[in-house]
Amino acid sequence: MPSTDNAPDADVRANEEMVQDAIRVIWNDGDLDRIPESYTEDFVSHQPKEGFRWEPGRDGLRQLLTGTRKLFPDYHEHIEDCVASGDRVVLRLRNTGTLSEAMAGGPGKSFEVADFMLARVDGGKIAEQWGRFDLFGMYA
Repeated sequence: MPSTDNAPDADVRANEEMVQDAIRVIWNDGDLDRIPESYTEDFVSHQPKEGFRWEPGRDGLRQLLTGTRKLFPDYHEHIEDCVASGDRVVLRLRNTGTLSEAMAGGPGKSFEVADFMLARVDGGKIAEQWGRFDLFGMYA
């Protein structure tokens, strides 16, 4: 017989919505003041070394996002798919942006790359994040 307790399903949906909202508001809109609403104080990123790796905690995330916005003022993470189970949320993303500084390809060079993210949610906030994106695609 199916469970009539909807609390776990509601928690999973809330986690999914919170992670998607963090992408939209913090990463896409650049509202860094909203970081404490979506990320734990001791947030840890497990990004690969060849990607965008940053220091633990909210301050490290703020530094990364500030640098990202400086290089790519129009940076955007397009959510293609989102699946949640328990305290985990997985996203398939398509990231886009236009380079503002002299770097591989020079100012004005646009990119579009595939990205995957796994977030662990604790207490309604992102506590850990794993990701893999096509870094080399940014330079193609």
